[in-house]
Amino acid sequence: MKWTFYPASEFEAHANSWDALNQCGFDTPLLSRHFVLHALRNLASGREKLAVLGSPDSPDAMCILVRHRNLMWHTFQPAQAPTGFWLMRPGLDLQAALTALLQDLPGFSLAVGVLQLDPLLLARPADTASMLTVDYIETACMTVSGDYERYLQSRSAHLRKNIRHMNNLVKNKAFSCTIQCLEKPEDVVRALAHFARLEASGWKGELGTAVRSDSAQGRFYLGLLQSFCAAEACWMYCLTFDEAIVAVDIYLHQGGTVYCLKTAFDEACRHYSPGMLLHLAVMRRLWSSGEYRRIEFYGRIADWQLHLTEETRTMYHINVYRWGWLQRLMRLKARI
Repeated sequence: MKWTFYPASEFEAHANSWDALNQCGFDTPLLSRHFVLHALRNLASGREKLAVLGSPDSPDAMCILVRHRNLMWHTFQPAQAPTGFWLMRPGLDLQAALTALLQDLPGFSLAVGVLQLDPLLLARPADTASMLTVDYIETACMTVSGDYERYLQSRSAHLRKNIRHMNNLVKNKAFSCTIQCLEKPEDVVRALAHFARLEASGWKGELGTAVRSDSAQGRFYLGLLQSFCAAEACWMYCLTFDEAIVAVDIYLHQGGTVYCLKTAFDEACRHYSPGMLLHLAVMRRLWSSGEYRRIEFYGRIADWQLHLTEETRTMYHINVYRWGWLQRLMRLKARI
């Protein structure tokens, strides 16, 4: 096994190979060329490396790496990316590939890590003498099947009561409540402006992490959503009370799976639960279409997701160490 390294700025020249590898294995839009390219353009430091295992034209594995401290590398992991930028052919020996990667990395390294792996895409391997997996977060998903009303009846009486209460509040206030789906590249600037305004009204605005059009994060989402809209693989749903947009959900979709990428609502309208009203309206449409089998939320589980589903799984990290005693030392350190 031999790895070759390129500046990540050259990713576009290898994008066809990256997409082909994604499609034969993980096949998720979160690891598509569009996602990686816009992340590198807007969120990278410039120190990242593209690593390719085998032939560049038909690789066995690819990843984006960045040096962590002096003696360790791990996959490039901006906060906006739900999964680690790692791809491999089905059936490839994961530990052998990572061991070879550790040995081939420029300079001397003690360990290499692959972050935020999804066991649905890559089954969690057993720990070995030199490889250690670590829990990351619990994330939620939903299976879309059967009748939507029957699905609601399967939920808690508390949720059904809250839904009736939300609907009655809106009716009693005589709001004109409408839902609009924006899905064209020319809609992205307007939808993102509404999303940024809503996110800034909440706790992310207070922390300074809300999306802004003049930030690297804002430019990332602008380019990303325009690319996916051009590919007819993005929805931006807006909930309006009278003339005011009070909630926005942003989804990517591919191959029968819908990915909830971002969600925001007007904190001033929290009494009416606009975010949940929009989630439920979108879910009803997904159930009615008959085209989709799964909704993925990714990110750390939120309380509102647990009202809608019990389906969860644990995402994880992998670290491979140069020596077995170093793995044992790190395991011991984690227990202290």
